[in-house]
Amino acid sequence: MNRQIMIAGYWEKNLGDDCFLDIFTKRYPDSTVYILTQKKYRKIYQTSQIRVVCYDSLLYRIINMILRMLKQPSLYYVMTSRKCDTAVILSGSYFMEEGPWKRHLQNLNAMSRRVRKTFVIGTNFGPFQSEEFVDEYKKFFAMCTDVCFREQYSFDLFKDLPQVRMAPDIVLGLDIPPRPKEKIVVLSVIDCNKSEQLAPYQPVYLEKMIQFARYYLALNYSVTLFSFSEKQGDYHVCKQIAEQIQDNRIEIFNHTDVATSLDKLNRAEIIIATRFHAMILGWVMDSRVIPIVYSTKMSNVIKDLGYTGEFCEITDIGQLECAKTAENLNKAQGVSPSLFILAKNQFSAFDAHWRETDE
Repeated sequence: MNRQIMIAGYWEKNLGDDCFLDIFTKRYPDSTVYILTQKKYRKIYQTSQIRVVCYDSLLYRIINMILRMLKQPSLYYVMTSRKCDTAVILSGSYFMEEGPWKRHLQNLNAMSRRVRKTFVIGTNFGPFQSEEFVDEYKKFFAMCTDVCFREQYSFDLFKDLPQVRMAPDIVLGLDIPPRPKEKIVVLSVIDCNKSEQLAPYQPVYLEKMIQFARYYLALNYSVTLFSFSEKQGDYHVCKQIAEQIQDNRIEIFNHTDVATSLDKLNRAEIIIATRFHAMILGWVMDSRVIPIVYSTKMSNVIKDLGYTGEFCEITDIGQLECAKTAENLNKAQGVSPSLFILAKNQFSAFDAHWRETDE
């Protein structure tokens, strides 16, 4: 039996979110899933299982403009939900108080009212500034069949709702055996200038990443500058670092497809992880990892998972010493392997729904 599922998420060539989609579609192969993205990403995501709706096509934009003028929900959330029995919000950071969030919530409410069941899988909540934001989303979560957060802080905000629960991040449940490591250091970078709060740290952050690259090159490592998300500026920062160093042992890797990106990461002995899922994947792949913490979602998860290894807040990045960090990485610790099993509980409610519709 082929099920029709609409999936709301961030589908713009970001490795973390792309892992979510890859894990979901492989777990539920007898399904057709619908996602919303831009035309330039159609070829990346379109498969026999995944149907892509492009919000920047001419017809979609015209219809959507009319719907917005009439204060109606967006086209995707109205039309796609009519052909689907189930909706899934599948994203790590989907509920942030930014931009036209009330319009976004209007779309999610419209979707949830039209399908039989709505699931929220693998997310955290925030950042937010107002109690109104929390209260309005509490009403939405109360409409859902199941809401599974990935960290304690978000769970605590809504724990009085019976359908709200918590499990470790989806990617911790990725079934990928660690491979023999090569003498490679991966630098997972971000563009601090994309955030008003982080922008002041961009010069010292870049300089520290350059220092790390040069330090490991001097130890005869190969260095991979890894862009998880070109749209969010990672690739641009990789190029800036490479231009400063000018060494043919430096590779710039820009994520395009999940399998190639995971293979590249799995070769690395060491991962200096600014991206959240560089940290998570490093633990899964048994690499030596130092997280560079740029958001509360990282610090919350580090605390929740009981990670006792070294990490550094990006605000303190200037104080990080390459030699001392390298010494600490030689005795780096990951997280308990039991968490890899518990992470699969993110899907437990949807698994039950899947079995129910099979009967």
